[in-house]
Amino acid sequence: MQDNSGNAKPSTNEVAIQLNSENSVNIDETTRKNLGASQVTEGNVSSALASIFSWRNYRIYLVTAWMFSAASVINSFFNLYVRAIGWDFTAIGSVIAVTSTMALGMRITGGYVGDVVDRKMLSVIAMGLAAIYFLLMGLFADPIMIILALFTYSTIDIAKGGSSAYILDNTPKEHSGLALALFNAGRAFGVFTLIVFNLILPIYGFPESFRIISIIAGIILTLCTLLRQAYLDPSPPKENQRDKALWRDFLSENWRAVRTMVKVLPGALIVITLDGFSDSLFNFGALLYANEYLNISINSIGIMLTINLIVSVPLLLKVGRLSDRWGVRKSSIIVYSMMPLCMILLVLAPQIPLWAPQYVVDGANALIDGLGVVFTTAFVAIVMKRINDSLWWLIVTTMIQKNLPHKDTSKFLAAFWYIVYLAMAIGPMFGGLVFTYLDQPVLFMIAFLINVVILYTLLTRGLISDKADEE
Repeated sequence: MQDNSGNAKPSTNEVAIQLNSENSVNIDETTRKNLGASQVTEGNVSSALASIFSWRNYRIYLVTAWMFSAASVINSFFNLYVRAIGWDFTAIGSVIAVTSTMALGMRITGGYVGDVVDRKMLSVIAMGLAAIYFLLMGLFADPIMIILALFTYSTIDIAKGGSSAYILDNTPKEHSGLALALFNAGRAFGVFTLIVFNLILPIYGFPESFRIISIIAGIILTLCTLLRQAYLDPSPPKENQRDKALWRDFLSENWRAVRTMVKVLPGALIVITLDGFSDSLFNFGALLYANEYLNISINSIGIMLTINLIVSVPLLLKVGRLSDRWGVRKSSIIVYSMMPLCMILLVLAPQIPLWAPQYVVDGANALIDGLGVVFTTAFVAIVMKRINDSLWWLIVTTMIQKNLPHKDTSKFLAAFWYIVYLAMAIGPMFGGLVFTYLDQPVLFMIAFLINVVILYTLLTRGLISDKADEE
């Protein structure tokens, strides 16, 4: 369950559009023409925004997606939270690996479901499951209930394929980078979550503050669920005549999607799979390493994540626009070139803990408790890595939108993320074993070596062929 525990992809990590748009709707012909008809001159962002926002349901998705982004930022503390209530490294990695494996099955099934089920229903259910997850996390500290919450969150993946497919299918290609970046821009609302968290932290302590924020998030997402139910238009599936049993159709359709992916994006799949594993190592261990090995406080980590969000949002919007102009190859090399540097800085952080004099750190802490973290090597490494991860996955999602066939997009997206999730599911368990039996910096040295291989591949081969990028 990587995206939920801070060990994710598209941390992201979640990925450009995850829960952001868990469904789709049928666009009437006038709206469809408006979306595609606007030819925007290069750099005319206002015209691009007008084209993107001409679809009313996009606006509803955007608002509810932003609320989810604001709530989910607290998940960055998940590993720290369960560690604080008594879990060991191996238990953390094992539970995340198991729930991630469950998400795998849900994701690949969701690719089929997203093309045959009303996507409004998927959207409402997915947001409702997210609300239940946060409420369970906030109301219970028992390990069984936490695992149940993680399983609930993993179930959301059954609805993600249909949701992402709708946005990607109906966003004008010339503005796809900007449209996807707007979803990621909702991460900025996480700043408010982190501010509230840091304010109540000295009063209630870390575990209780985490649970309070989770309950508030659950309530807000319950309201978003009702908003989607009330205002999104239905999207009944198109009639699809089948000459085979449902399960045979499911297997054949998904196998066709995988074959198409391998044919269209072979190099990209290898690179992104390796990067998914590397990301899962980093996301599992980075904040645990900072807190326990480098003695950076929870309050300082909250400030670190706040600054990360403030800096990353404008960059996401900029890179989203530049990827439309420069192409995938150039954008991916520029963004990924910083990844190995981030890993080596983490390895060196115990020997070079600060990049500024101690009196500067003390002065910053006197001004705002925990602000001195800005002058640590770990801050530079972690914030730079998280920002570049966001930019990287935006470029990857834009690449998919530009290069995969739009017919049955949901299945293609499901197959793609299944492969990525598979690599990510291994990482947390591996990271837990490394943290238990080896010196913690070893984990980041392994990630560094993987990043070097990926960067070399990008420089020599790119994510896609030059010809495909030009087209």
